[in-house]
Amino acid sequence: VYVYHDENGNGKLDSSGLLRLPIEGYAFSNDAPVRFGPPSISDLRVDLRPGESARTVATMRYRR
Repeated sequence: VYVYHDENGNGKLDSSGLLRLPIEGYAFSNDAPVRFGPPSISDLRVDLRPGESARTVATMRYRR
């Protein structure tokens, strides 16, 4: 799961600079670590079986 805070309402995650780093808040499921790029699928994965529900933590990160 990936979420972002569209602070200016333009419908996309804005970024800036040579490395295109996000300038709006973003979060990944399982509070997956962000190193030199997006987290791996295995870090993001939330396993579910039929009829089960799940809960995950996704803490917003802001670059300021």
